[in-house]
Formats: sequence, C-alpha cells, structure tokens
Amino acid sequence: MTDTKDPTQGELLRDEGIARVTENNPGWVSYGLDLLRKLPKGTRLTGESLGDVIDSEIGKGAPNARGALFSHAVKKKLLRKSGKRPKRYHPQSHASDTPEWIVI
Repeated sequence: MTDTKDPTQGELLRDEGIARVTENNPGWVSYGLDLLRKLPKGTRLTGESLGDVIDSEIGKGAPNARGALFSHAVKKKLLRKSGKRPKRYHPQSHASDTPEWIVI
C-alpha cells in the first residue's frame, strides 16, 4: 500500500516556490532579513507590520515576498510564532487574523 499522506512532494514544491520568489525579490528579502537582525530581541510584529516598513523604505515587493522572508527568518532562527493572532489593520484584509511573531 502506498502512503498517500507523505508531505515530501508538497515540501519540495514549497521550497522551490520560496526559492523562486526570493530570486525575483532579492533586495526585498535580504533587506527584511537585515532589518530583523537589527531589531531588539523580543520585538513583536506581524507580516503586515514588517512588510509595511520594508515597503516604505525600499519599495513594494511581490505579495508573496513576505512569505518567503518569514520562511527564511524562521529557518535562520530570527523569528518564532508567539501563538497570538491579532487582526490585520489594512482595510482590504477585512480584519482577518494573522500570526504574531517574536524576534529571537
């Protein structure tokens, strides 16, 4: 019997997508990683709040660049989830929940 619950293919596709987005937005992602390294440990933020800072300082990245940035930051042990899910503040987000992150 074949194990149809093996996530390996999905993980490979995810990693390829993150690599592609990073390649297409190198300045945005690297700027975000540098910014995270400069923030005091314990700083709490969301993808929305950090993305807004980066957008205002160097220009907008692709919408999925935020996800790539956070994936890299977690792998590099710059961030961890706090367990809280505050509401987003941009009107087009319809006050949806978003993960809160802590700089580590």
